[in-house]
This record gives sequence, C-alpha cells and structure tokens, in this order.
Amino acid sequence: MVCNRFLEYLNEKGHDDFSNLTLKEVSEFIPFISAWYQPSSMGVVLTALRSLFVFLSEQQLTSINMIPSLPGTSAKKTIVVPALTIEEEQQLLAAIDRRTQVGRDFALILLALRTGLRSIDIINLRLDSIDRI
Repeated sequence: MVCNRFLEYLNEKGHDDFSNLTLKEVSEFIPFISAWYQPSSMGVVLTALRSLFVFLSEQQLTSINMIPSLPGTSAKKTIVVPALTIEEEQQLLAAIDRRTQVGRDFALILLALRTGLRSIDIINLRLDSIDRI
C-alpha cells in the first residue's frame, strides 16, 4: 500500500521512472503520506519505503541512493499519565494549613503540581531564575 502511494505520488509529480528523481522530492513524500497514517504507524511506512529503495537500487532502476532522504526513525508516541486525579490534587492542597509555618510548602507543592518540575529543580530555584516581563 505504501509503495503504491509512493508510485502514485511520483506519477502526480510527472515522473514516469526514477531516472531524474531527486532526494528532495523523495523527502517531500513523508509529509504527504503522513495524512493517511497515524504517527505510531510511520515506522511501518519508513520500513516499506526503505525496502522499496533497496529493491530499486539492486535492480539498478535508480542512480541515486534514496534512503538518506528518509528520517532515521519515526516519532514515538508518548503517553503522559497523571500521578494524581483533580480530586486528589484538591484534597492534597486543602489539607495544608496555610496559617502555619508549614503553610509555606503550599507554594512549593502547587508549583510542582502545576509545572511538573522535579523536586531537585524546585530546590535549586532562585529569584533570578524567574524571568521578569
């Protein structure tokens, strides 16, 4: 399927063969085909294209190595799982008595919850770390 789309793409660009194909034209196919595939499936697309390019080279159907026009890897899907639910976050903040000396920790906890900063990054914060507009 990927190879068929690539050949159709080349045909639309006016190529009947691979003789005057450029690396730029090959690399422009990646954004074009990404409309049909999920980011997590782009690894399959890149593998299919690499196989096609190796075949074309082995059969001497192209004079250029088209593999360098492909990205090295596809993007990995990252799933961020919240550590606390909104309700748990509200309970945590409500449990801090802000009238006592421990109440100063409210700001630190809120900073960690809202920004995702690690504790070591919060510890190392200084006033000059803050950009003033």
